[in-house]
Amino acid sequence: MGKELNNIVEIGGGFGNILRLMDGVIKFNNYEIIDIPHIIELQKFYLQNELNTNTYKKINFLDCYKDDIKPKKDIDLIIGMHSLSELSWDFFKNYFDNIIVNSKYLFLSLNKNCPSPLLIKKKINYIINNNFKIKKKFEYIEIPHGANVAHILFEKM
Repeated sequence: MGKELNNIVEIGGGFGNILRLMDGVIKFNNYEIIDIPHIIELQKFYLQNELNTNTYKKINFLDCYKDDIKPKKDIDLIIGMHSLSELSWDFFKNYFDNIIVNSKYLFLSLNKNCPSPLLIKKKINYIINNNFKIKKKFEYIEIPHGANVAHILFEKM
């Protein structure tokens, strides 16, 4: 994966820190953040004050409650920083089958024990069984909390 991507989709963008950190490091033409409405308002406020105007203009905020969430079909990268791993199976599968399947890469950060090790394993197996392979993986235990964290980059085969 190079340092220039056309379309990036982040599912559950939090404050927008991933985008803020990527600004100037990874070039992109379109960045879509799918999140709940009140968090989108927080992201807009934060990112408008943290990003340069040209970068901010490339962001499209999508309300996860609306039925018309349709990111671009050719997605280079999907980012799920704990969000995808924390979703119920039905919500995860809906995102995977309708959005993630359109991506070349999927980057997941997750706590392997949250919400449950069985659900996390089921999601990872589903990703792998649907034409993605693990390209890179980094795991560690957070100290002192003991969270069993994994960062996994999947590539579509």
